[in-house]
Amino acid sequence: MTWYTWQNGVQQGPFEEQQVKEWAAAGMLAAGTFVWQEGAAGWQPLSELLENQEPTGPQKRCERCSRMYPERWIARWGGAEVCAYCKPRHVAELREGAAILLGKGEFAGFAVRFVARMIDGVILSVVNMGLQVPMFVLLASAGQGAKPDQMGATFLWIYGLTVLAQLVVQGVYEVWFLMKKGGTPGKLILQLQVLDSEGNRLGRGQAIGRYFAQYLTGFTFGVGYLLPLWDSEKRTLHDMVADTRVMKK
Repeated sequence: MTWYTWQNGVQQGPFEEQQVKEWAAAGMLAAGTFVWQEGAAGWQPLSELLENQEPTGPQKRCERCSRMYPERWIARWGGAEVCAYCKPRHVAELREGAAILLGKGEFAGFAVRFVARMIDGVILSVVNMGLQVPMFVLLASAGQGAKPDQMGATFLWIYGLTVLAQLVVQGVYEVWFLMKKGGTPGKLILQLQVLDSEGNRLGRGQAIGRYFAQYLTGFTFGVGYLLPLWDSEKRTLHDMVADTRVMKK
């Protein structure tokens, strides 16, 4: 069956039906391109004409326009599966830095993230208390018969090791849960997940980078944690540095 297209005020064709469909699938013809098919009453947008075709093979839904298309017309771009018609706009937004995390839920706001942080704080406080018990035991043992100056040096040495152990535990806690579970226990309890800009779970490097970026946020006297109140993607300063987003499942 022969098709014709109307582009830039010029009629082009004739083209074979399969050829036009392949151009559409490759994004070479916009959804609003007018086409005419032999036997049709008049010119129609390409998208409408193709929608009236009998579906052949597996179908998939475009995450931007929510329409069903043949599976081969759908491709993953920037964490979302989009059709050939939506691809140009979608890719343009990605290039402009607009993170499209379609199908991943909505961005988590300041309040729910604050509660999640408090839950993690309580969990880590219990763990830290467990690490402090050996410190007190060692101090008690070292204090028996020790001189005051020796006691002071021993205290600093044991205290330093305890603080270092707590930092290591906190780092492992943050990085391991982000990599393996998609969020810390506090976030998982509240149905939150930490994803990269394409909607994927964080890899080791990005998870470690996000953990250390939290110290940078802390140096802002808490202002970096308040950024979700204004940012369109609800990102904190360390989210911006690590290029991550916190989403509601």
